[in-house]
Amino acid sequence: YRFTQIAVDPQVKTPGGKTYDVLFIGTDNGKVIKAINADSADSHERVSPVVIEEIQAFPATVPVRGIKVVRASQAGDGLEDGRLVVIADSQVQALRLHRCYSDRILSCGECVALQDPYCAWDKEEGKCRALVGPASTDATRFLQSVATGSHASCPPSKSLNKDASSVGAISANQNKFPQDSMISNKESQGGEIINIMQDEEQNNS
Repeated sequence: YRFTQIAVDPQVKTPGGKTYDVLFIGTDNGKVIKAINADSADSHERVSPVVIEEIQAFPATVPVRGIKVVRASQAGDGLEDGRLVVIADSQVQALRLHRCYSDRILSCGECVALQDPYCAWDKEEGKCRALVGPASTDATRFLQSVATGSHASCPPSKSLNKDASSVGAISANQNKFPQDSMISNKESQGGEIINIMQDEEQNNS
């Protein structure tokens, strides 16, 4: 596939205060690739690309035409953690920026191994959750290691693959979340698909 669009959520703050730019890359086969440079918080020279996940936002025949990160304008409107708006020729998808709540991520090791700046293991609640609000930078409560994917307080995860070691390996690197053929309603809680054009041929047949 080929890259068609890119959007950046800049300087996402993680527990402990480090920040990362999160890249969302659209492709001509309906996918959105979420990736980071795992070394960016510690070095301006080293580059360690990590593909966090590949989201099949549209069917493989539908290219992504636009991507935009949208943040909530008002607290309490249910969008505090933002949305990723993905645009095709005839549809618009509004997706969560993360899938920290996935029922596939059950352990501390699996959560930390995601290397997702939006997600961390909540020691108090005993689950992987999105980092929202001022308390989310508390490194004593939230366990995360974007740089390495492992934390001394968590047993290592065995179910998630190692990261791409080079930009050229991005297309071959399996995403850290188990892959779905299309993103499900459960995974995109709060998201929706909007048809913006009608297929006249289909309507007339």
